[in-house]
Amino acid sequence: MAKMREFLFWNESGQEEKTEQMSLTKAVKSIQTKFKDKIVGVEYISKKGQKISEGIKLPWGRSKKLSR
Repeated sequence: MAKMREFLFWNESGQEEKTEQMSLTKAVKSIQTKFKDKIVGVEYISKKGQKISEGIKLPWGRSKKLSR
């Protein structure tokens, strides 16, 4: 069975959200309705054990399906 990873998302105003998902894409799609910012930070541990901290642009996904 695949390993669940813990993702920590935050924005400029200090709002934080922690979720446990199998992939970054699933984690972003589960929290993107809670953040109204264009860019949020994310921190997680990769499959190889490296700690990754980066900024991502929202919304995440196909624009054709997001506009529905």
